[in-house]
Amino acid sequence: GFGLAIAVDTYVFHAKSKSYGSKARNELTQKGQTTLKQKHGEGRLKRAVNTMKDNPYLADMRLALTHLSNR
Repeated sequence: GFGLAIAVDTYVFHAKSKSYGSKARNELTQKGQTTLKQKHGEGRLKRAVNTMKDNPYLADMRLALTHLSNR
């Protein structure tokens, strides 16, 4: 199953392409998506994504972060 934990006092910085070039990153992303779909099914993954999009607590956090980044 899926689990979600939110640490409200934590900042995670992703250096993006520092670890992998764009070709390797795209290949890894595609492989990861294929593996997740095989393991859990595309429908379940879509439902999980929609749950995160529709979660009011997460929506409030996204809005607060947007306001912080626009300062």
